[in-house]
Amino acid sequence: MQIPSLVHTLLLSIALFQAVFILIQYIIFKRKEYLYYILYILCISTYIYNCLEIQINLTGYSLAYPYLQRLLDVPMLALAFYLYVHFGSRFLDITPARKAYLPVIIFKAFVLTVMVAFAAFVPLGIDMATANVVFMVCSPFMFGVAVWILYVLYNEGGALDYFVIGGGLMIALGGISGIVVAATSRQLGIGNPAVYYPMEIAVLLELLLLNTGLIFKSRLLEKNVIQSQQQLIDEYERNEQLMKKLSGIRQKISSDLHDDIGASLSSLHIYSALAENIFDQKPGKAKELLREISTNTQQVMDRMGDIVWAMQSAADEHLTIEAKIKNYGSSLLAAKNIKCIYNIAPDATLRITNMEARKNILLMIKEALNNVAKYSAADTAEVNLYMDSSNLVVTIKDNGKGFNTGTVILGNGIRNMQHRAQILGGICTILTAPGHGVTLTCLLPIANISDT
Repeated sequence: MQIPSLVHTLLLSIALFQAVFILIQYIIFKRKEYLYYILYILCISTYIYNCLEIQINLTGYSLAYPYLQRLLDVPMLALAFYLYVHFGSRFLDITPARKAYLPVIIFKAFVLTVMVAFAAFVPLGIDMATANVVFMVCSPFMFGVAVWILYVLYNEGGALDYFVIGGGLMIALGGISGIVVAATSRQLGIGNPAVYYPMEIAVLLELLLLNTGLIFKSRLLEKNVIQSQQQLIDEYERNEQLMKKLSGIRQKISSDLHDDIGASLSSLHIYSALAENIFDQKPGKAKELLREISTNTQQVMDRMGDIVWAMQSAADEHLTIEAKIKNYGSSLLAAKNIKCIYNIAPDATLRITNMEARKNILLMIKEALNNVAKYSAADTAEVNLYMDSSNLVVTIKDNGKGFNTGTVILGNGIRNMQHRAQILGGICTILTAPGHGVTLTCLLPIANISDT
């Protein structure tokens, strides 16, 4: 067997092996475009077999059926081009929205026209030399459109696309190179084996590129699977942390309800029982107890409201800490004829998203305003809330009588504010002097007041 025949035989074997390999890929992944690639391989294999028949006359059909030989030449090659482009457009998901869609449609339409025309040349009796001249004229246009497609895809595509683009480029170069060889050797088409070699080499390179692309794709899929698994693990860990956090919140709410609300309700029960027992003998004392019950009931309602508010979204404009502070301050200080100025930065309120922080900051400010109303004898108060580089800064000050920190024992209210600041990892300081009002400043780390 001659060397050219061995080359044809080897390439035919490789192509058929590739068809089996892609068929296995189709069975595994169920991707319809693989069927088009298998059909492309079968067309290329038929074309190569036809070349082999021309060389060594294996079965003799080229002599017995010359028309069949011509049908399996250019028309079969054109059909292979069509199927390869159709496969590539499906594989790369070339939809009407992509720039490559138009040149793909033009190429497919022109190749089909070439295939039908050359198939019609046989019954019309057009000789092979004339047909090959027509093919030479058509080939540069097909090559130009193919380069147009590949150029657009190259600019749009990712790493995986480049393997298919490279295979398409090999096919395009192989087709045009065969025409160049035919033109330079002055022997067109059937009968000149050198015309087929560029295309056969191009097919071999395309097979190599596609297989490399499939290997790359397998590794890419493996990498994506690993990333997806890692994302699931990360999501699971975040959910675990969230569940722990929610468990802590539930325990804290339970503790607040038991220690604060529960103690208040116990007091109310005791006061109501005592008032009932002494109502007939000591009605005046009973009325005092009833007033105490009313006051304590209102306090319990307020504390319950604060707990519920702290659990709700900080993004709701009706539930912001600014709205809560202003509502409380207006009702409390207006009764004492104290004007209050609020300087609350919107970005600061949005950062207070942690439920525990929302509750403690609100209670600190309410306690401070309550002290202003009770003890300051001021006519003006000011609430400032803003962020510096690392802290939320809360200041409440008044222009009242102030006090001497060396002689006045700090009450439970101030100690509670300092304790709440410590819970949030911050500090509270008091600056005051007789006749110079009081300024309370709390510095709270931003990281401890926000969930983000």
